Amino acid sequence: MSAKSRAREDLTVVGEVPNEDGVHVAKYLVFNVVYRSTPGSHADLIGNSPSPCKRKDILGGPGRIGINIVTLNIGSKLTPQEMKKKAESIRTATFKSGLGSCPTGMVAANGSVDGHGPTKECDPHKLQQQHYYHSYTEGILKTAVTSPDPSAKSTKSGRASYQEHKRNKFSKGGGTGATTTPSTCHRIEREESFTNLIHSDYRPLMDELKDIYHSKIKPLETTYNFEGFHSAPLSDSDIEAKPMVLLLGQYSTGKTTFIKRICECEYPGSHIGAEPNTDKFVAVMNGVESRIIPGNAAAVSSDMPFRSLNKFGQAFLTRFQVSQCPSPLLEKMTIIDTPGILAGDKQRVERGYDFTRTIEWFAERADLVLLFFDSHKLDISDEFKASIHALKGHEDKVRVILNKSDMVNQQQLMRVYGALMWSLGKVIYTPEVMRVYLGSFWVHRPPNAFEDCRSLLDTEQADLLRDLKELPCNAAIRKVNEIVKRARQAIVHAYIIGHLKKEMPAVFGKTTRQQELIRDLDKEFLKVQQIYNVPDGDFPNVEKFRQFLRVHKFESFSKIKESILEVVEEALSVDLPKLMRRFPH
Repeated sequence: MSAKSRAREDLTVVGEVPNEDGVHVAKYLVFNVVYRSTPGSHADLIGNSPSPCKRKDILGGPGRIGINIVTLNIGSKLTPQEMKKKAESIRTATFKSGLGSCPTGMVAANGSVDGHGPTKECDPHKLQQQHYYHSYTEGILKTAVTSPDPSAKSTKSGRASYQEHKRNKFSKGGGTGATTTPSTCHRIEREESFTNLIHSDYRPLMDELKDIYHSKIKPLETTYNFEGFHSAPLSDSDIEAKPMVLLLGQYSTGKTTFIKRICECEYPGSHIGAEPNTDKFVAVMNGVESRIIPGNAAAVSSDMPFRSLNKFGQAFLTRFQVSQCPSPLLEKMTIIDTPGILAGDKQRVERGYDFTRTIEWFAERADLVLLFFDSHKLDISDEFKASIHALKGHEDKVRVILNKSDMVNQQQLMRVYGALMWSLGKVIYTPEVMRVYLGSFWVHRPPNAFEDCRSLLDTEQADLLRDLKELPCNAAIRKVNEIVKRARQAIVHAYIIGHLKKEMPAVFGKTTRQQELIRDLDKEFLKVQQIYNVPDGDFPNVEKFRQFLRVHKFESFSKIKESILEVVEEALSVDLPKLMRRFPH
């Protein structure tokens, strides 16, 4: 089948629709193209044409090459036959430029395509290298699309839609005012940001959640020094924070490239290369303009959820920054890029701050944790192993990404996947199987990439993007879940502290008795479990808790106060369930 005949097959005249002022009549045309370019580039579907153009993916899905419906205004005084002829010339010119291998061609126009500007040919190899990937952001962001009626096969159906539009418009007294969009046009509207979502539907519920925490749960944390053993009290900015995605992995596994790919922009201060590049913790957030906020300034800002990072000291804050850049995806979530983890003790000793505790802090607040592995580097260093162990208690948030999977062929990929699962089995002590995604998040796909697993990789990437897409939808409910988890942890902590206080002598031998209790802490945990009927999995790590106890004096601990515990139990059994029932379904 020739290129021209294939182009003719895809042409469908939809009919007449009103233009912006609602008075004149312009003719539109709908046809299929393959979208391979990044939005805004010179090889986009219509370039920077002033003509109306809307698109809707119908087959491609996020992250893959797909067929799109494109609506082009190609003149207000053309008959349907003339419109078909003009569109065929555009499509034929596209095939002649060397892009005939595409299923239905590619529009490579630079400038107007409404009958006033020429269609320019382009280098297909250059397009393949620079603009081959679909917009990931639009795959993650929800869109409300009004698509054309697929049964519209002639100008008659298009005119019927237009007549119906006119009747609706003037019957409502619209006059020359705002018009409603008929079914033959596409309107793609982005979902409002998470912040706006909080301020509209969920704002009263989130305000009540903050009141429950500050009035009923926080007093328990303060009384038994929960901050000294676990984490600082939550602030309003912590509770209202956007969903957070934490990226972990050894150096050069593709973490920063992944951010660039899904955000479609480089955040300020990012470096990408084969050598270790990212040397800081970077919170990538949305902003009106690109800028860098140093760690000390970010840690004192009441608008950002990073105030409790002050406890890690100056050594950490100098290695932390907030990078802001305008991105639709970052309106929905915050992404934490971490330093690539190297092997050896030198970097661990000379960091100046506790890397593992920092990971614990971010993991506790993150909604999703992505562990990155390179298909050519499956080794797990001691510090990376410690970082994975720091995720204990948050296994439901963890996803594993085997990146650069197209750098090996199908047979090698099967062996690499098996080796990765074997390595993970030695460092992750959970009976549940952890979700592993195969991916290839190149910005520019290398020429030596294998294509025999492309369909599998596309499916895996779509599953990962679905996880990201669900984060903003369930963010408010996840906040409730985290506060419930924190409240239960605070109750167990209060039982332990109160029990240790009770075991201390009244006058003499306090130092000796404290050392004995620390030494036999596992036995004391067993006593607390038997007295208060606490599940074994709710207790903290014995060794870590023992280290914290060595820097405290037991005589300063508080005894068990039933009144405070009853208030927290009431919040868990009455207030929070009542709040959950008020969330929209």
